[in-house]
Amino acid sequence: MTQWMITTYSQKKLLDYKKIGVLVLIPLFFLINFLVCIPYFVGFFSMSTENLLSTNEGLKPALIQMFDQTECDLDVIVTCSQSNVTTTTNGYLISILPTAKDTYGPKEIVVLPERLIITNAQSIILVSGSFENIGATSFDELSSSIANDNEVLNIIIKDVVLSELSANMMRQYLLLFFQNLIYVFVLAGALFIGFGWKSKKKLSFMESLSINTQMMFSPALLSAFVGMYNPGWAVVLFPTLLTLRFLLLYRVYIRIKL
Repeated sequence: MTQWMITTYSQKKLLDYKKIGVLVLIPLFFLINFLVCIPYFVGFFSMSTENLLSTNEGLKPALIQMFDQTECDLDVIVTCSQSNVTTTTNGYLISILPTAKDTYGPKEIVVLPERLIITNAQSIILVSGSFENIGATSFDELSSSIANDNEVLNIIIKDVVLSELSANMMRQYLLLFFQNLIYVFVLAGALFIGFGWKSKKKLSFMESLSINTQMMFSPALLSAFVGMYNPGWAVVLFPTLLTLRFLLLYRVYIRIKL
């Protein structure tokens, strides 16, 4: 195990472990993918609703007015005295229990029976989740709480976002799983073409796959560590380090005989 850890920084040492079997590579790949996901998971947990409200002009007063002027009750699902009501305030289109809503335009606040949707000026969904974490209450009670303490609005939005945390994390894991799988096969193919065909001692595609999977471990580990403190930087760091290490790998291997 100690010798294998040298592969985290040594390109030549990867050669000694190029014949590692599938039974080791598969769990290693799952571990790598989990490490790559850590910055995204930290980002989900540490999302600043205060920053979200301050950077989207008109959103905060629009939400305050929605809670103040709409008669709705919350108890897992939303029920309102009137449905299919649309109003515009502070530049935001507010839709309360629309009968049909498949697409979302710019600067919309949409209250559905089981979720709240908020989009920005570019029609990108900023908030998507349910009110289930808030408990049984009403918009009128929430409006009174917000009037007494502005921080309550941040808590409400945070609860809505966190209501789908597990689903968002699983979705992100699967997305990165397939993305990293593509990385492995593309880089393995490049290594195989560069050395498997040209070297005197053939490098099989499986060996290329093994080398590249192990090569991903140290960039993933470093990006996970950075992601604990700065998720934004870590997201960019992983592909950057992976590319740099592959170039170093290619440069080292081109000078030696496999």
